[in-house]
Amino acid sequence: MRSGRLSTPLQSELIRIILAPMNRANQAQPHASSIPSLIGNVALRRPESPALWHWIDGRFQSLTYGALLATAAEIGRRLTALGAGSDRRIAVAVTDRFSWGVTYLGALFSGAAAVPIDPNLKPGEIAMILTDADVSLVIHDGKIDIGEWKSKPAAVPLENIWPEFQDTNDQSPPDIPNIDPESLASIIFSSGTTGRSKGVMLSHGNLVADILGIQAMGLCCETDTLLSILPIHHAFECTAGFLYPLSIGAQVAYARSLKSHEILADLKSTRATVILAVPLLFDNIVNSIKRGIADAPSPRRRLISILMSAAILGRRLGWRNAGRLFLAPLRRKAGLESIRILVSGGAALPPPVAEFCDTIGLPLVQGYGLTETSPVVAVNRPGQHRYDTVGPPIPHVQVKIANPHPDGIGEIAVSGPIVMKGYWKRPEETAKVMTDGWLLTG
Repeated sequence: MRSGRLSTPLQSELIRIILAPMNRANQAQPHASSIPSLIGNVALRRPESPALWHWIDGRFQSLTYGALLATAAEIGRRLTALGAGSDRRIAVAVTDRFSWGVTYLGALFSGAAAVPIDPNLKPGEIAMILTDADVSLVIHDGKIDIGEWKSKPAAVPLENIWPEFQDTNDQSPPDIPNIDPESLASIIFSSGTTGRSKGVMLSHGNLVADILGIQAMGLCCETDTLLSILPIHHAFECTAGFLYPLSIGAQVAYARSLKSHEILADLKSTRATVILAVPLLFDNIVNSIKRGIADAPSPRRRLISILMSAAILGRRLGWRNAGRLFLAPLRRKAGLESIRILVSGGAALPPPVAEFCDTIGLPLVQGYGLTETSPVVAVNRPGQHRYDTVGPPIPHVQVKIANPHPDGIGEIAVSGPIVMKGYWKRPEETAKVMTDGWLLTG
């Protein structure tokens, strides 16, 4: 085949074979071949642990793993009653990121594929996606203009399928659906800047392989709390900032907004240890800290300069935690004392930004990926990271330079279980980027 795709039964078996050693490498994670089983296994193991934190009634309140599992399962049951199933697609048009995440999981529990809707799209663009994806249901919160679809029976208000959070102390845990890893989990439509938008088809096997690969890179652990800032309907935030931390038993806290004073207040309230964001945010953080240093009294500026020089020297001598020790007061002054690691993606990270963060004791690692690869392809390992690279590929993923020029420059190609199934109803477009099992990234 021109696209290089394997037949469905063979590919399904290969995904199971590939995922098996990745699961064995993560001893705390039982075997999982779908998103419901991946998250459900954690919830069954630690039902009383907080999973998600959201701002309500003037404070952060938590949803435990047990309640998350029960709620997602109940949403899935209600969607099934409305006609959802393994051959259906459910659009999630919800603005609140906490509600979006739980609804997204509920859609997957029904066996359907979720279609994330960007709230910034125009009604005509949303209608085009809903029509192109042949959606059966549109879950909406009334805050996104879905145009003529609002009057259709397929439009379901969020409150109609949203249950009261389940009390897991007095009931048996819900059954976790048995979903084939080859089944579609999500169809993510691009912005369509070069023409009609394309729907990237990601299977449960694609997403699980990517999540287990990220796990192997050791970015986070179950004691971490990730402060979620980015739009969750994007592949980067959905996989790396939502599904990945839940897959290891960590916590996700949803920042109230992008306002810097509220982000700092939310950091203080949640004691978040991880921030995953785009380079622009980290550049703003660095510039803010530098302005604070410049405005400090002269004796303090000199002291900070001495401590930063000592941290740089310590790092060059192999003591990577020198800045963590020497510049703790500076991080505390900036409101970042709880942060353990920063993760950058979505664009190239300027090396000076990463080096400054590392110097003051905030390790900043970057990775690389795209929606078509679920999305993470490569990421730096903490403690081994370099400022001028996106790091090595995650396990079971191969990367090569296709048709390189004499100087070695060429197109990045990716192969492995994270590569999409193709573009929804666009076989010609799929054939353009898939060749002999390799995805040409462009």
